[in-house]
Amino acid sequence: FVQRKMRRSVRRLYCLGGQVNPSASYNTTTTVRSFASTTNTTATNNPTSGQNLNASSEEVIVKKIGNYSEITLNRPKALNALNLNMVRTLKPIYQNLMQDSSTSFIVLRGAGEKAFCAGGDVRSIYDSVIKPPTTESSNTPPLSRTFFEEEYQLDLLISRLPKPQIAVLSGIVMGGGVGLSIFSRYRIAFPDSLFAMPETGIGFFPDVGASYFLSRMRHGFEYGMYLAMTGHKLSGVDLWKTGIATHFMTKPKFAELQNVLPSLKGAQELESTLNSYSEHHVNVNSTGQMDSVPAETVKLPHLNNIVHVFGQPSLKQIYNELESLTCPSKKL
Repeated sequence: FVQRKMRRSVRRLYCLGGQVNPSASYNTTTTVRSFASTTNTTATNNPTSGQNLNASSEEVIVKKIGNYSEITLNRPKALNALNLNMVRTLKPIYQNLMQDSSTSFIVLRGAGEKAFCAGGDVRSIYDSVIKPPTTESSNTPPLSRTFFEEEYQLDLLISRLPKPQIAVLSGIVMGGGVGLSIFSRYRIAFPDSLFAMPETGIGFFPDVGASYFLSRMRHGFEYGMYLAMTGHKLSGVDLWKTGIATHFMTKPKFAELQNVLPSLKGAQELESTLNSYSEHHVNVNSTGQMDSVPAETVKLPHLNNIVHVFGQPSLKQIYNELESLTCPSKKL
């Protein structure tokens, strides 16, 4: 009920007659929010044992290409939605690549043209709750617990990679797909990229470290709060403007880039090459921190309204501020 009211109210931000003072100066200082780490468990089914880096399962494919290793999420018919088998396959892959001296960097991508990864496989989790497997013992943790516990451990592992990773954000990038990609040092967006953290739409909360990266948005924590509470979708170059992506380029340029990636070695050479093929880019240091960019290049619609409304200290005040915006009869 609360979410339905919020959705109706948030539409007011997209009205030409919004009555928030556009000249007002609002505090956009980023606040720090906690990101809880998870406990350790051991992943199973290691597909990259020993020195074999060209490994595959039906749902994850790993290839060694020149000086880098490419990981492909391979469930295109399911928009590469992340399931427990994929999580358990990916963890040992990353553990091995961290130790492999022949891999200078990693490229993470999704199979097919529609999605990088549309999120966690919520349907399988839902089904396991509605109709629990009868073959499992009473001591077996439910899938709803096991999946999220191991998914968050994988996200934490990726956030601590000592090598650069390039996340190829082609198509849909949502939920669990954001968790796999957002902590990559380089994140490439395209005209067809579509980002969202839509968890509130199913009564969940933005997870996979969202309280960390959304509170550090380029336009302030208020914009992150807006994305978290509404599930608003960002598309194309807006991923770069908000800092979700570090680079923005066309698909033909990316095809050209792929031809030179195998010969690249050091992080400095990799970043300069990525920059040269991009329409927009930002320099990234070894800890993943991005340089600032001129404010006029990253303007977003309705930013003053969003910063004011979602900078309120409570949900009730946010809702009241939304309701106070006046709106013409035509909804935009």
